[in-house]
Amino acid sequence: MLRSAWDRWRVLRFLLGYKVLVIAGVVVATSVPPLWDDTHFQKLLHWPFDSSAAHLSSHLATWDSPHYLRLAQEGYVSGSPSCAFYPLLPALIRGCGVLVGGRPLLGGLILVNVLSVAALLLFHALVERYHGRPVANMALTLLVAFPGAVFFHFIYTESLFLLLLVLFFRSLLAGDFSRASVVAFFLPLTKAIGVFCLAPLAVELWRRKRPWWDYIWMVLPLLGYATYFGIMFTSTGNPMEGFEAQRFYPNQPSVQHVFDLIGAAYSFLDADDLHSQTSSTLDRLFFLVFAASLYPIWKLNKTYFAYAFFAGTVPAFASWYVSYTRNVMMCLPLFIVLSIALERCKERWLVYYWVALLAAAQGFLLFRFVNFRWAG
Repeated sequence: MLRSAWDRWRVLRFLLGYKVLVIAGVVVATSVPPLWDDTHFQKLLHWPFDSSAAHLSSHLATWDSPHYLRLAQEGYVSGSPSCAFYPLLPALIRGCGVLVGGRPLLGGLILVNVLSVAALLLFHALVERYHGRPVANMALTLLVAFPGAVFFHFIYTESLFLLLLVLFFRSLLAGDFSRASVVAFFLPLTKAIGVFCLAPLAVELWRRKRPWWDYIWMVLPLLGYATYFGIMFTSTGNPMEGFEAQRFYPNQPSVQHVFDLIGAAYSFLDADDLHSQTSSTLDRLFFLVFAASLYPIWKLNKTYFAYAFFAGTVPAFASWYVSYTRNVMMCLPLFIVLSIALERCKERWLVYYWVALLAAAQGFLLFRFVNFRWAG
């Protein structure tokens, strides 16, 4: 027990050190005013909403963050681009904002950073339990070094979704279907891919040869998704308002895109920039990494595969790779199989090289994000 507590404390120190390093990165990245992209600040929804010039706080809430802050303060309004975002995070931000004296930005930043630390701690514990400590250490290192991890520090849904996802798999793999299903209720209220928790839930029920009445637990994530549509209907009068709001965003994410494989192929070849909204080479490279991981995930664990297939493919095809570097962060089995492969690598310098390369890419995205440039 003492050894376990000490190990957890070491992981926590690692994560807190990582947070401090990111804070230092933010200070450095915002210390050279000519590098700010005021064009995006003026053109896009920004924080504070009524400001004509960037404040220090503006750098901590760029791109999607102001939409969550707007929803926390005003709720859903028909015809607003903010309707494209899911309701659970704004509801939590509203509560945290009250606790810190009506400052939603401060409350939101505290919330997502606490959630991300808790999620990463539990992720390490989950991987250690089923795959051993060396793989858990490597998986955690990869996850925090990955470029998309930059969004664990800002007001995006990734921290909340990661925590819920880890709690879901923690209960599911332990055979506690009631608890897993309760957590699964909240996943579709956080991100669109949350509804795909139905697939691993069904596979695990089948794998354990559970009686037919246990499949009733699959109703809860469906109820969560129905609750999302209910919230949209009561707020805007249109249950599909969130889907229709996607028209305001690049490539207009849609179900139709998922099945347009020819369009996805043409879009994949349209990579003429290192990292831009619709032509990012970085997004396409990480999709290739995901695609290459599917067979190892299948071999490792069929329940992992049932989730990973949807979590990795739907975000890629629905928006034709827009934000894929961020969205693939939620494909946790990817990081597990990559960690297993890296742990078997005898050339340790090669492992350190790839981790350092990922961390450098994260620093690049951090610099872009806080200076109003596209990061994902």
